[in-house]
Amino acid sequence: PEWEAKWEALQPREGEFSFDALTEILNFAIGHNQRLRGHALVWHEAMPAWLPPAIAEGRARAQALLENHITQV
Repeated sequence: PEWEAKWEALQPREGEFSFDALTEILNFAIGHNQRLRGHALVWHEAMPAWLPPAIAEGRARAQALLENHITQV
C-alpha cells in the first residue's frame, strides 16, 4: 500500500479512523500468500487538512495527535 496507509487516508477527520482500504489490501495479500510492506507512517505530503490548524495550537497538542495516530495505526 502506498496511499491507503497514509495519515490522510486513515484519519480523514480527527479521531475518525478508517482502515477499510488498507484492510482490503491486507486481505488480498493474505489470500494470495504475499508479503505486505507499508509506506511511511507519517509523511509530510499526506497530512489531513484538519491537522495543520490543530498542530498550530502548540507542541503538546501536536505530540498528542502524533502519539494517538501512531498508537491507533
